[in-house]
Amino acid sequence: MTLLGAHARVNPSDVNAVSFYVTDLMLPSVTFTTIIACTTITGIQLHQIGKTRKSMTSDKNISNKEKKVAVMLVVVSAIFIACLAPTIVKLTGVAFVTELSVFGDYFDVAMVINEISCLSETLSSSVNLLVYYKMSSKYRRTVKSISNVKNKTPNVKYN
Repeated sequence: MTLLGAHARVNPSDVNAVSFYVTDLMLPSVTFTTIIACTTITGIQLHQIGKTRKSMTSDKNISNKEKKVAVMLVVVSAIFIACLAPTIVKLTGVAFVTELSVFGDYFDVAMVINEISCLSETLSSSVNLLVYYKMSSKYRRTVKSISNVKNKTPNVKYN
């Protein structure tokens, strides 16, 4: 059996506290904030590029296609952000309310939040398929072509 872990010679609880704040609070929070900022900036940039291109050309299809891509990106990102929020809330709660920790009185509440977090992350992945299918004609065509190939089974005779 292989065990992985960290061992500190002096003040292991201090090392664990620092490790917890870095790995369980700071990194997820920074990542979450970065995702929100990048999604916002990308959505704004795509909207501005679409406006500029629309004013420069008479072809309305280009800006409509770009608009659909921007909307799909923002919708998928918003779903991801909403579904990741319970995890961030749980990690932040554990950092500031010590009773939510493994040995705390509210550990059961933390476990319920943890289960909600796992469910919401799974929901995010599942809903993305529906969003892509609804918003992307190319994705829809590909799914339909795969299902057509699957339904056409060759005539094989078994002895």
